[in-house]
Amino acid sequence: MASPINFLNHTELEDYSERDDFSHVNRFEVDMVVGLARFFLQQDYKPSQITLIATYSGQLSAIQSQVAEKYEEEFHGIRWTSVDNFQGEKSRVDSAFSLPCLFLC
Repeated sequence: MASPINFLNHTELEDYSERDDFSHVNRFEVDMVVGLARFFLQQDYKPSQITLIATYSGQLSAIQSQVAEKYEEEFHGIRWTSVDNFQGEKSRVDSAFSLPCLFLC
């Protein structure tokens, strides 16, 4: 990625079948974030250099579930957190997402 901050705008809607009254899930964003993390791993970033930040706990849970199903060993060491828990910290690659997605590299 050429810029230290990149935006991805999309029109994919939340998956309301997975939504509860307290959080949000967008499957498109889950797939994008997992794909972006895999991209960074393929570029020789170490899992310990990557942090994925979610604004919604439901989104964080959906990502963790997808990783557990498909990529658990590959993603071992990547930090998963919410915005509230990450404030004041940093890592080599930070990927934050909300509705719409925001990726910080």
